[in-house]
Amino acid sequence: MVSKKDIAAVVISTALSVVVFELFLEHVARVERIPSGWGWAGSPRRILSKSAGGSEANQFGYRGQPIKYEKDDYVVVLLGDSQVESASEPLDKMPERLLEAELAKHMGRPVKVFSLAASAWGQDQQLQALERYLKTYRADLVVTWATPGNDFWENTFVDRSALMIAGPIKPTFTVKGDALEGPFYPESFYYGGYALTQLLGEVYGKIKHKFVGQMISDDWKKRLPIRPRTPSPECAQYQKIDQQTLSNSEDKLSLSEKYKLESPEDLLESKTHYAPYMLPKTEMDDYQIRLAALLHARIKDVAAAHGAATKVFYITKNLPSFTIACVGSEQAGYFALDRNFDKIMPKIVPPADLLNIPVEGGMEVNVSVADRHLSTIGNERAMSGLAAELTRAK
Repeated sequence: MVSKKDIAAVVISTALSVVVFELFLEHVARVERIPSGWGWAGSPRRILSKSAGGSEANQFGYRGQPIKYEKDDYVVVLLGDSQVESASEPLDKMPERLLEAELAKHMGRPVKVFSLAASAWGQDQQLQALERYLKTYRADLVVTWATPGNDFWENTFVDRSALMIAGPIKPTFTVKGDALEGPFYPESFYYGGYALTQLLGEVYGKIKHKFVGQMISDDWKKRLPIRPRTPSPECAQYQKIDQQTLSNSEDKLSLSEKYKLESPEDLLESKTHYAPYMLPKTEMDDYQIRLAALLHARIKDVAAAHGAATKVFYITKNLPSFTIACVGSEQAGYFALDRNFDKIMPKIVPPADLLNIPVEGGMEVNVSVADRHLSTIGNERAMSGLAAELTRAK
């Protein structure tokens, strides 16, 4: 008969073996942690940079000038995504530099503007970047460049991919009651918390034909109020175009025609640039709006705790435009769209804190037909308008 002492010895021996093996995996085999989040080094648009020589990153690893200011400088932090990062434009033509010059002209005093932004960021990574910044540096004003075509779904999901296949993992929050919960995955991590569980997860993933990032993404979706979405019958009447036509031939589409877009994005789970704008609305749309509102509110609270004011702005291009009336696919069905940024932004940011900055002009305000980020001309016009509004609001 096996004694309790023998059983205890086996348990202790096994536990010690597991601990030793875990230490071996972490410190000798050096099993790599899964990265969470990214800066300029991991930016999907870094390849577009034409800047020659020298470092393009600030002390936090985000594209922009070094964080250095004098006692009397008015210091502005510019939060955002690829619009702020402005990878295709020279360093001295980034929004931070243009806004800095415009504010100094309006205010008649020294101004410094620093970018905390990277392509494909939502307010979750912006919030974390601001918290890190304010541990060391000061700010008089925190300005968030909101991108309402991207922010909602980017905030909602733990990976950055609008497709069924998971993308890079990032820090992410959820809504619990009326408050934020998280961040989850705030930094690099082992799947399951340990190098050993990560290796076991990789083995299990191979059996299930999934990589670990996909398993994390699939598990995350179980936290969300994803509900069935009913296709819109009126979409049948519209001419169909595909994503490639939209991206590369936008200038050739009829301004009088209404189109339905065939999209490869994960529309049924609202993991798409068209959420939360599809009709009819679902619980998931409301969730994404509440999450964005809570993140913006947290950014404001963090800034206020360090003596900084806040503003949020988004841009409106006054270009002649065709109408995408519906989005969908043959498999998912087609859904009517109400992609009205002016209607949705006041739901997530108090009107007193919100600015809509028009960018006047034609196609010259874009990088290209295929790349609708602002060009240097577009950034100059946007930052000129923003500086005027910010100084008017002071």
